Amino acid sequence: MPPIEAYLERAPGLAQEVVNVWGREFETAKAALRDRGVHFFQPDALFTDDFKPVLYKAFPYLDAKSRADDDRHFNRLSQRNAAEEAATRQAFAEAYKICCEKNQPAG
Repeated sequence: MPPIEAYLERAPGLAQEVVNVWGREFETAKAALRDRGVHFFQPDALFTDDFKPVLYKAFPYLDAKSRADDDRHFNRLSQRNAAEEAATRQAFAEAYKICCEKNQPAG
């Protein structure tokens, strides 16, 4: 498996990909259930226990990154926002790496 640095480097794209998968799967399931007359369901039931930690780390990371990017644009990035972005990025990358390692085909 690649080292954590590889996941940290690719974190923005990987996090966005995770959120995109979540959105597609959620909308697909919602439409299928609505067609069967079901109007409420638990979205958590759609995803594996390995994927959920990655998903739950992707949203805070993307939020923190967005705030930090906005601050950078105006040349006013605070230490707090920079630290939050770094911490959430690290947490996301670690969760993503663990998920990849658990789901890697044996070989």
